[in-house]
Amino acid sequence: MSAALQICYTTFDSAFFKLPPHIRSRIEAKIDEMGLRLKTFPHHRLKGHNRHRLRVGDYRIIYTFDANKTSFICSALAIERKFIVIYDRNPKRK
Repeated sequence: MSAALQICYTTFDSAFFKLPPHIRSRIEAKIDEMGLRLKTFPHHRLKGHNRHRLRVGDYRIIYTFDANKTSFICSALAIERKFIVIYDRNPKRK
């Protein structure tokens, strides 16, 4: 089995390369694990979006994927509390 093609947007890269090396290695390991078993990996879809989230400790990776093409795109990286502010926008809630 081959690993899926990984594409990272500049928004992801800019946040990723500011992290300490030990956290980057944990995130890389989790992304690689997902890439090796993309079709069977437990993907968690964001409500109201066609994106998914991957949890690594206090960090969340936002991504989209295409299991048929065996590729995924990492579009954002945030600490959990910032992730909630950015992606939990429910217009019904006040």
